[in-house]
Amino acid sequence: MKKFLLIICLMTIVSARAQFVVEKENGDKITLDGNLHFAKDASGENWSIGDSYDPEMDLSVIGNIQAKREAADEFANKTCWVYGVKAPDFPGKENVKSYKVWWTDPYPEGEWMRYDYETIGVDAEIQQLTWADTCGWYDCNKTYEFDNAADNNLCWAASASNLIHWWLVNNKSYIERYDKLYEQHYDFARPSEAFRAPNPGDYASNKSEVFKFFISMFQNRAGWSSSGVNWFVNGNWTNISAPFRDPSMYDTFKGFFFNAFSKQDAIAEDDRNMEKENFNRLIKKAFLENKAIGIGVYDIAGAGTGSHALTLWGAEFDEEGYVSYVYYCENNMPDQDANGAALIRIAITYAKNPASMSDSLIAYFTQLPKPQGGKRNTYLVTDLCLVDLRQDVWERALENLENE
Repeated sequence: MKKFLLIICLMTIVSARAQFVVEKENGDKITLDGNLHFAKDASGENWSIGDSYDPEMDLSVIGNIQAKREAADEFANKTCWVYGVKAPDFPGKENVKSYKVWWTDPYPEGEWMRYDYETIGVDAEIQQLTWADTCGWYDCNKTYEFDNAADNNLCWAASASNLIHWWLVNNKSYIERYDKLYEQHYDFARPSEAFRAPNPGDYASNKSEVFKFFISMFQNRAGWSSSGVNWFVNGNWTNISAPFRDPSMYDTFKGFFFNAFSKQDAIAEDDRNMEKENFNRLIKKAFLENKAIGIGVYDIAGAGTGSHALTLWGAEFDEEGYVSYVYYCENNMPDQDANGAALIRIAITYAKNPASMSDSLIAYFTQLPKPQGGKRNTYLVTDLCLVDLRQDVWERALENLENE
């Protein structure tokens, strides 16, 4: 067999899909995608590269075969934040200050921290980043446990409120121009983009004006964050699902920026394909295109609770460029957030969904490794919501309006 040694050497590098450069002895070069196969002539001992014997690819005329390294993923080994967020990257568990579980003083603002469960023998690991007034991320929380607010089913509205705060703040210059052109259209004021964390120990204080607006407008029922964002801006209530408290709102509320945005100008869009490649494509798209991110996670709020709407503000990528950890806001139980508003760090893993016939790997939230090696719970990621600043619409609409 010709060039037998070459074949044996190559067998160790062809198990994964890759690109190979085949250089013929006459200097010609051919690039092959995929796995390398060595095919035998049916009538003799001639061997070639390919699924079947090809005289042009006979090993007797091949001078060299090299694996072509693919370009490194630009996200590999990086931490990325949603546009406008100013926060420190996670510095590693060994560099994070640990606090006793019974700590009662306020935590430092804008710093990573963890709870010292080891000293009380609890096998748990929770890492959080505390809110600061310059951080650029938002954590609206339900308060029904503290003030009986009708918001225990409004996780979608809390997440939508986070995304709207981000949208209003990062579109501030456009909104100021818009406000110079138009008076307030409704009997109620547009909620302020200002956000503050609750006062220490008073978890119902400083509640977001945006979130309170949703609570006043909608019955305490499930809905979709993306629809809430679109409705707030352009009045499109399609798929919002939660009924209005006042049915006339279906017809009378056109959105706070309807003079610039039509109902067809989508601000937030959902995707429910959470297969590994698509999940990562969407997260990277958000970082590359300055979009904010809402995320749905199944039963993370408790068994039988279904998909829970959250907001994602940052992510870590592994050496292959896949999301390995994310930083998210939980809108339940603000008393469990350090200082009442915090980002929670959690791992992302990929596995088959046992409830599906598909063999595809799906994204899961997975608890951080526990100090004593205990079982880590996993929660299926059900959907992503990408929110666009839509500055293309702003530019076009305001130019036309200002020139009228």
